[in-house]
Amino acid sequence: MSNIPQNFCGYLDFDGNKPIFFSVTNHTVKLLPEFNEINHFSDSIEKQNDPYPNFLYGIDEDNFDIAFLQRKGFSLSPFGVMLNSSVSFPTPLIVKGTSNTRLHWNMFGDWNKFDAIIFSGGAINELYNPKIAALKLKYKQNNDCDVAQTITVKPSSEFTHSCDIEMDGEKAKLVISVSQTGAGDTRNTSLGDLISFVRLEFENTQDFSKIERYYVVINSMFSILSVARNITFDMALCRKHSDGKFAQTAVCKVYRDYKGYSNRKYHNVIQLDEFMKQVPFLVKHITSDSDLATPLLNLLPINNRTHIDEHDIPNLCAALEVAYKQAEHKKSKDDLISALEESIKKTITQFSEEHSDFDAAKQTTVSSALKHLDWSAANKVLYLYKEHEDAIMAVVKQLRISCLVDEKTVGKFIKLRNTKTHTGKVSWDDSVQLYVPLLALVYACMFKKFEIDNDNIKKMLLKIF
Repeated sequence: MSNIPQNFCGYLDFDGNKPIFFSVTNHTVKLLPEFNEINHFSDSIEKQNDPYPNFLYGIDEDNFDIAFLQRKGFSLSPFGVMLNSSVSFPTPLIVKGTSNTRLHWNMFGDWNKFDAIIFSGGAINELYNPKIAALKLKYKQNNDCDVAQTITVKPSSEFTHSCDIEMDGEKAKLVISVSQTGAGDTRNTSLGDLISFVRLEFENTQDFSKIERYYVVINSMFSILSVARNITFDMALCRKHSDGKFAQTAVCKVYRDYKGYSNRKYHNVIQLDEFMKQVPFLVKHITSDSDLATPLLNLLPINNRTHIDEHDIPNLCAALEVAYKQAEHKKSKDDLISALEESIKKTITQFSEEHSDFDAAKQTTVSSALKHLDWSAANKVLYLYKEHEDAIMAVVKQLRISCLVDEKTVGKFIKLRNTKTHTGKVSWDDSVQLYVPLLALVYACMFKKFEIDNDNIKKMLLKIF
C-alpha cells in the first residue's frame, strides 16, 4: 500500500475558478493563487458558504486525484488575501487516487465513491498476528545450502473470518485476513511481508463523506481491543469489479496527534479472531453515544505512560456509573430506592399538613434531593464488583496489588474523585491501587453485555491486564 508523503503540491479546483496551486505540509494545505487571480480568489473566499465538513478536490504534482477533508473555514492573514496572497486550512483526512489514467476511472465511474475500506498493518498485526497464515517450514538435509526460502501460506479459508455488522443504518461485511506485501516486485530484493487487514465490504456504494465516520468507529473498536488509543494503521478504499472482486482505488492519510504509538503486542491485546462473535455488539455499542463504549474510550491512554493522572479518576468513576445503569440484574436494589423515595414523600406531605405556613418544595432543597436520590457511588461499584469478583480478584493477584477491594477502599477511591471535583486537586492515597482493577471491572461489564461467559471474561482480563 503506497503512502501519501508529508509534503507535496498540486492544483485544487475551487469554486469553479481556474485551478489554484496548493502545497501541503503534514496536514496543512496552503492555497497560492496566481497574482492576477487574487481579486477573484479573495471574493470567492468571502462568499463561500459550503457547509462543513466538505471535501475539496484536485490533482497532485504527479497527476493523481487528491481530496482534502475541510472541517472549518480558511485561515486568513490579518491583512487579507490581497497582501498575503495565500490562505490555508487544516485537513484531518487526505485521500489520494491510486491511478492517474482516465481509463482506470472510466471503469469505476466517480472516483469519490467506494465499495469497501481496508484497514491494514500497525495495530491490526497485533490484534491478528499475520504469522497465523504461514505454514511451518520443514527443514530437510540438503547439500545445497544456498537455495532461496519462500513464504508458504495456508489456504485462505483457514485464516479468513467474517461477520455482518451495521453502522448508522449501513450494512457491511467485516472480513479479517492476511495478505503478502511486496510479492512479485522486482524493484527491490525483499520477498515481502505478511500483513493482517480488516476489510469492510458495504452492501451499498458509499461516498467520501462517510470515510471519517467509518474510520472513527473502526479505530474505536481497535482501541478498545488494544487497551490504547495511540494506535496506527493504514487505510485504503476499494471499488468492486463486476466479478465481485475488489480493486484498490485510493489510499488515505489520517491526522494522528500522538507522541508515540502503543507498544502492546499480540500477547496482551484481545485477538480479533477470538472476538469475532462479539464484533457486531461492539460496533453497535460504539455507534450508540449513550452506551458504555464512549466512557471506556475516554479511559484509554493516548501515550505509553505507566502512571495515572488526576483526570483518570473522574473518568473511571463516570464509566462505572454508566456500567451500573446498564447492569441487567440491579432492578431489585433500585426498587428499594423507589420505596424509600415514596416513604420520604409521605413524610413531607404529613409535615406540610402540620405546618401549613411552610412550603418544603419551595423553601428547601428536598425536591432536588429526591430527584437525585440513589445508591452511593461506592455501593454501585461494590455491586458490580460482586458480579465479577472472581475475574477481578484474578487480576488483583496477577498484578500483586496489596489493596483489598472492599467498602472502605472503594469509598476512599470515590473520595479521590469527589475531592478533585470540589477542590480541583487530588489527595493521593493507597486506594489509587484500585485503578487498574476497576478499569478491568469496566471491561468485564462490557464483555458481560456481549454475552461472554465468566470464564472467558476472566481469560480476556488476565490477557490485557
